[in-house]
Amino acid sequence: MVLEKFIEGITNQDLVLLESLLHEDMLFVQETTLETKEEWMKDTKEQFKNGMLDATKMEVTKKFETKDMGALEVTMKKDGHLIRFSNVFLYKDNKIYRHLINVVTDHFTE
Repeated sequence: MVLEKFIEGITNQDLVLLESLLHEDMLFVQETTLETKEEWMKDTKEQFKNGMLDATKMEVTKKFETKDMGALEVTMKKDGHLIRFSNVFLYKDNKIYRHLINVVTDHFTE
């Protein structure tokens, strides 16, 4: 389904695949950030380029999907903190129509 393809696109840094999964009216929301499909694609390309979005440093810890929506939790460790990214995807016409992210940072000790 859509969620597995999205994970594949992020993992392989496949911008063509990612763009094919996005509805023409897609909106991305994270905290106070709101981006259109075009803005999200531009930012994602830049994050791949500068290493900010690196799937090798992340682990998909939970995922759930129905016909109309998907959700996944991604975790990574950075600077002594465990960071959880909660992603919710709403689908329209079998494409990602809305993508919402919430980030939670916890302190951990090793």
